[in-house]
Amino acid sequence: ETLYHEFGHGLHSLLSRTSFQHLSGTRAAMDFVETPSHLFETFARDPKFLSAGILARHYVAGQSMSESKARHLALSHADLRGVEVRTQIVHSKFDQALFGEHPCSPSLGGVSSTEMWERLHQEANVPFASGTHWHSRFGHLVTYGAGYYGYLYAQTFAADIWQSALVSSMVSSSSSEVSKAAAVRSG
Repeated sequence: ETLYHEFGHGLHSLLSRTSFQHLSGTRAAMDFVETPSHLFETFARDPKFLSAGILARHYVAGQSMSESKARHLALSHADLRGVEVRTQIVHSKFDQALFGEHPCSPSLGGVSSTEMWERLHQEANVPFASGTHWHSRFGHLVTYGAGYYGYLYAQTFAADIWQSALVSSMVSSSSSEVSKAAAVRSG
């Protein structure tokens, strides 16, 4: 999925056709910038795509993934989806706590970032390893600066595009060309 996620960013940058370079690809609006990458992640979980042998082939025999294994893989992704969404909400709230209107900071009379990180995990019932400082290695916090909510928001856009435009076009190459162009051309 990570490979397809990053490939989505690459294609978004390569296929964008905009008048202003700072509005194309990964420089698009924060609310949208992750949409193409989440859209491409969906291919790595789609049973039709996986069993077609485009991505999943046995490394020695060259056989495509069976439809039953592809369905099982797709279903396994849903097993922990609730925890994944709650974790993304924690990340988004933490981003707002750091860069929002009232940033958490002991020097401003608030709590430390570590205390806020732990509190948000506890509120969302997301596992947290006390005494760690994982958030200090979370690079997206710096680049998103109060916009990390867009990561989860973009998953909604990607799911809608997948369902409304790509599921039916998996068989038809002409309609998928139209979908591809519409999804990334405008930046």
